[in-house]
Amino acid sequence: MTYLARAGSRKPAGKPPLAFVISDASVPVGARVRYMAQIAALTEAFEVHALCPFDAAPGPVTEGMPHERVHLGGISRLKPEEAGAWIGGVLQEEGIRLVWAAGFHAGLLSMGIKAGFKAVDFCDSGDLNYRSRALAAASGLDIANALLSLGRYAARRGSQKKLAKHFDAAAYCCRRDGLESGFLDGEFIVLPNLVMPRPLEEGRRDGIVMLGDWDYWPNTIALKDFARRILPRLGSEVSVRILGPARGKEALGIFYRIKQAERGVEAVGWVDSLQAELQKSRLMLAPTRYGSGVSGKALMGLNAALPIVTTHFVREGIDPGGQCPALIPCRSDFETVKCIESLLSDENKGKKLGMEGREFLERYYQDGLAAHRGLFGRMLAAHARAF
Repeated sequence: MTYLARAGSRKPAGKPPLAFVISDASVPVGARVRYMAQIAALTEAFEVHALCPFDAAPGPVTEGMPHERVHLGGISRLKPEEAGAWIGGVLQEEGIRLVWAAGFHAGLLSMGIKAGFKAVDFCDSGDLNYRSRALAAASGLDIANALLSLGRYAARRGSQKKLAKHFDAAAYCCRRDGLESGFLDGEFIVLPNLVMPRPLEEGRRDGIVMLGDWDYWPNTIALKDFARRILPRLGSEVSVRILGPARGKEALGIFYRIKQAERGVEAVGWVDSLQAELQKSRLMLAPTRYGSGVSGKALMGLNAALPIVTTHFVREGIDPGGQCPALIPCRSDFETVKCIESLLSDENKGKKLGMEGREFLERYYQDGLAAHRGLFGRMLAAHARAF
């Protein structure tokens, strides 16, 4: 396709340019994985330029991108108007008429930009996180924090829908988040997280694996629930490997108490090959009850052909229709422990569920690609009209 910049400077034949606007190129791991996968998918159809108004140096999200397509503003976060003007200047200079705003804050910065097509992707719903914090605080009888979080949720309720009116398309990583943010079906697109299926390796599998950034508050609560309510009910012979970083005082304190219990739990931390480490285990435990978005750890577990003992919250984000038998939601600690014991005692059952989960992930990935490409088609059509 040949295209021509509005300013009159002729561009060479090739893919149309697209601005991927991100407010922070060093976002948490979950959002980082989503954005990097999106950039890789967008690159199939567009010449992707990463616009990072607040960054003075490249971050993990832009790793591997051509240097000339990574635009760093180095602007103070206290000057959002200046950041918005900077984005507009980069678009004009590069002849870009298509904008992908990655996240709510990037959407705010891109709201007033005139473009041939604009899409905003709400990776995580901040509104829902405030509500989840209120529920978590209330369950822990921390009434003051519960009321504070509930007030923040009430104040922000509907803010994403108001922002989306300035864009041609709004997307969420799961249907639940779109509906609970105030949208109706048909008013937003579901763009599932793209976790590409990786080859499986043969080998002995044993025990339980848990995965997460344990300083992220929904994971911290899940780790605390595991230590207090699930681990004491498991047999002493059960081994548990916990993968992922923990730097904060609360998470480190939980790990210390787990170690003192001397119950066959190993805190592994960072690993070189996550896929290989996951495939050493018989099942994954993901007891996350709060938050928003899609559980990346569960997708990684499905990728490794693991049955996943989890919660209804996790399954609802990935598989609201209940089509994946490997995602096993439990309503109580007793049910969770019984499910773990059943899977550990019947290796063939676990293998069968794991392979069914892997097949589900392959379909999930293809559906995700199709959803992205459908949006790409709309953007390309708008680009053709714009020029």
